[in-house]
Amino acid sequence: MGYYSQLDWESSVDAYVDIKKAKKLEEILTRDGFVGFMDAKIEYREKDGKAEFMGIGLDEYYCKFYDDDCFAKLFSNVLISGWVRLIFKGEDGTVWGWQVEPKKVRPIEVIYRPGKAENIDFDLDTVKVQTDNLEAEIIAEGFKCKI
Repeated sequence: MGYYSQLDWESSVDAYVDIKKAKKLEEILTRDGFVGFMDAKIEYREKDGKAEFMGIGLDEYYCKFYDDDCFAKLFSNVLISGWVRLIFKGEDGTVWGWQVEPKKVRPIEVIYRPGKAENIDFDLDTVKVQTDNLEAEIIAEGFKCKI
């Protein structure tokens, strides 16, 4: 048994990689010991003589990423500008990640902060639903919502 998580990422518009180092990292990731990032490919697009980071190619994006911190540290040597956030959501809902920068790795701390409250005060018994083709509107005294 193990802990499964889902990988997602986002990057700055100026995230570029060193092609030679990306290929070297891909070679390293074929070795035994890697789990989630085993055989990962660094996806990039050549643009103006540089390699723009496009993503991370994996066979599975939902698996056991026991190697997440190690991958982040290795990838920091491939990135030459910008940042890439590796975001993991565990099977129990826990969220964590890494912000990878050239030669730097920062843990991502997820904090849920509620925004401004919207007061909702109406009687549920007065709700009416009006439909018009593909749209619907829910109406009650002091309440209106389109769906």
